[in-house]
Amino acid sequence: RDYLRYTGTDKENLDRIRSLTGIMDRALEGFNPYMTEQGLIGVTPYWHFVDWGPGWHVGVPNGGFTEPITVTSLMFAAACKAAAELCDALGRPGLASDYRARAEIMIENVKKTCYDTEVQLFRNTPNTKEYSQHTTLWAILSGAVTGEEAGALMDRTFDGHVPVAVCSFSMNHYMFRALECGNRYDQYAKRQLQGWETMLDLHCTTWCENPDSPRSECHGWSSAPIYEFSAMVLGVCPIEDGYKSVRIQPRVHAYDLTWAKGTIPTPHGIITVAWEKTDGKLTLEYVDVTTNPSFTGKYTNIDWKSSDVLAVIESGDQYQALTLDDCFTYDADYYQMYGYRQYTSTTIEQAVVTGILNVATEDKVVVDFLTGIGEADFTSLKSILTNNAYQVNEVSLLTS
Repeated sequence: RDYLRYTGTDKENLDRIRSLTGIMDRALEGFNPYMTEQGLIGVTPYWHFVDWGPGWHVGVPNGGFTEPITVTSLMFAAACKAAAELCDALGRPGLASDYRARAEIMIENVKKTCYDTEVQLFRNTPNTKEYSQHTTLWAILSGAVTGEEAGALMDRTFDGHVPVAVCSFSMNHYMFRALECGNRYDQYAKRQLQGWETMLDLHCTTWCENPDSPRSECHGWSSAPIYEFSAMVLGVCPIEDGYKSVRIQPRVHAYDLTWAKGTIPTPHGIITVAWEKTDGKLTLEYVDVTTNPSFTGKYTNIDWKSSDVLAVIESGDQYQALTLDDCFTYDADYYQMYGYRQYTSTTIEQAVVTGILNVATEDKVVVDFLTGIGEADFTSLKSILTNNAYQVNEVSLLTS
């Protein structure tokens, strides 16, 4: 499912997925022999690893060698829903409907047998009075709990009213996604980074497998911060498969950062994002002026007919448009020869910082340049002054 999300649904990708649907179906059908009378996935002959949880033998929750593990059944439900989305993309609605029905049946069975109504958390197994972040996060990611109920479940998981096993590196990526789905990312995400902060304290240069064995062994499942910093801190995520449309919504409060900048590769090119908090206050808003044309009404001094306007920086009554020329440099010779711009580098960071300075500075120093007297070309000097929040005017001696 992630493959299509990040590469797109063109024919080549869909053909590749279509060739694997038989394997996908056999893999999910392979759990049928282990279904219990409760409708959960029971004990299998394989390693029941969930996470390197504290006190869990070889990563298996207590009770998991003799009865169903709640997480396994919830993962199965989530996998069925992912399979349904793939079938939707492949134009197989009947199979998609079947997968969704199987997911819902599993979710109902988990709710009936594994939810502790007294503690208001999901148990790790139907009969053990033990709880973990893992059951909470997979309850959310599987869709067993949604909306504000998901946020409330996450709050109970963190409030300490009962002991709750915490995720290690292998499950934290999914914990971050559950926090996002439950609208609790800003409240709890920073806590989940503690293990990685320990890595830095130990001068690790690659990703450790688990906190108890902090060797630098470049373990893939510990690389969650790479995704968090691109998708959450910079805030770039595909809304439609293959980045046909993109959400840019930085989480500026989640990690106590004052600035961030970076680039995100997509099938359509690089997306560059930079933000900075000034006095703890920064608001970012992304507006499609074609669907929300009234947005432009209050910015009367901006030429909205020009397609070059990329952004508006505003503070109080002051505002400034950022254009393509402000944010990128291009090959002038190429433009003169072919009639369109070939961009060669970016000046976005400087343009944004300059814009913030210009609109946030209330009492600007005014510099008047006299014209009409055969004056020299002061373009470069004017640019430097403007970039440092001076108000630059031209006064013609011929007309003033």
